[in-house]
Amino acid sequence: MSNPPPEDPIGLTLLPPALAKQVQIATYVCVGAVAVSVWDILNNISHEYRLLTTTKFGFPIVAYILARLGSLGYVLGLTLLATYPLGRCGLAYRVIDSFYPVALSSICLLFFFRVRAVYGRSRVVTLIFGVLWLGVLGTALTIPFGGDAIPIGPTQYCLISKLAPYVGACAIVVTVHDTAVFLAISYRLVTNTYAVRTHKELFKAVSSGAYLPSFSRSLFVDGQVYYMISVMSNIVVTVMVYVNVSPLYRGFLAIPNLALTSAMACRVYRNTKLGLTRESGNMTLSLPGSGGIGNAPSIPLAFAPFPSHSHRKAQGGTRDTGTSESEGQEAARMPAAAAAEAKSPPLGDSEFDVGRLRHTETV
Repeated sequence: MSNPPPEDPIGLTLLPPALAKQVQIATYVCVGAVAVSVWDILNNISHEYRLLTTTKFGFPIVAYILARLGSLGYVLGLTLLATYPLGRCGLAYRVIDSFYPVALSSICLLFFFRVRAVYGRSRVVTLIFGVLWLGVLGTALTIPFGGDAIPIGPTQYCLISKLAPYVGACAIVVTVHDTAVFLAISYRLVTNTYAVRTHKELFKAVSSGAYLPSFSRSLFVDGQVYYMISVMSNIVVTVMVYVNVSPLYRGFLAIPNLALTSAMACRVYRNTKLGLTRESGNMTLSLPGSGGIGNAPSIPLAFAPFPSHSHRKAQGGTRDTGTSESEGQEAARMPAAAAAEAKSPPLGDSEFDVGRLRHTETV
């Protein structure tokens, strides 16, 4: 007696074998993205709780929450679309895809606040990166209208049937935005912690974080890791949108892309807010004031309104101040900068609170 045929819960037997295989692969990718997103939230649940209970409520924390919920809603929604008989496939697809611009614009908004704070709320920087962020938002809003889904035969299960080429513009704009943010922040960190003499030294410092003290380097590395993941994944997503493959393959890589970039962007924000980037203390930047460098007011380097070149020259090339032995050895190897570490309270709301900067006193 022959065994009964296996059940087909999502109507794959109604599809050509090649298309059925594509649906299975896309489903596996969706499930994997959900697993990564849920694991990242659970793995950092204590930090999430600490962040939400100790951070002043404002635009940055709202952007953080929307980035978290938006990316989770997107990957979870597409997983349901691929595995559950939702019916009304076109409407369901657009509702689920509406989470994409929410998540992506919130991720980029976190870095807009970051670069704006690093440059001391400069109007020029605010204008430039504000325009770039609006470009990300505008192209992301096309995503819900750039595709469609249809029922699989007479069932209520759904299949993505088309993906317009113009949705690839979103990944291109995000790549430009992330590149600009990374270079701007790296340049600011380098030029305010090391007296760059040549273009070669500047390139080495911006590309590798050379010459930076430990705290500045940890900020640099966090941004570099996010940038590498974001740029590489967005390039792959862009290429897939424009190659001649089925709509399922052309768009399914956007799912893990959003999950990974959201996790990394939130990690960068969370680590900086909670002071988790520090290696042995909190780096501070002394500003000119009465009583010399030792008595000058200082603020954490991550969100310092940096002094002018003349001030840096008057300080004898010193940018980061502190007393740790390891940083002193590192500073001795630098041609111009003297950097070290000093104990201070954890980073507060100031880095992404663009309305104010919290000053501390060095002792």
